[in-house]
Amino acid sequence: MREQFAKLATDPALANSVIYFVCALAGQMFYAVHQWARKEIDCVMDRFRNDPRSSVAAVIGNVTAMVGVIAMLPMDQMPLQAVVITAFLQGISADSTLNKNVRAVWSDEQRAEKVSATTGQTS
Repeated sequence: MREQFAKLATDPALANSVIYFVCALAGQMFYAVHQWARKEIDCVMDRFRNDPRSSVAAVIGNVTAMVGVIAMLPMDQMPLQAVVITAFLQGISADSTLNKNVRAVWSDEQRAEKVSATTGQTS
């Protein structure tokens, strides 16, 4: 049993598959941090609190894409950089496409304040 586990642990296809899985999830979380940094949301967890259905759909879409990619690509032949970059971008894409949370409705005053803060002009 130990020999089988040692052989499995050194399998490049398994290692790349695990790295792909982790990087795709990291890319999905990065998109929430990206929105927080751009001040589109007040808290990173708001992406998951406001509309959990969209978040679940994004996770399911990301996992489905992961399974498809891992099943179809020769993971044992892919360089590590390709695995990391492809997976990270897939996670970002899955979240930005499928996680369409409900946005806050701004009043006219809030909209004017946001526009003046972005452009540096006052009305």
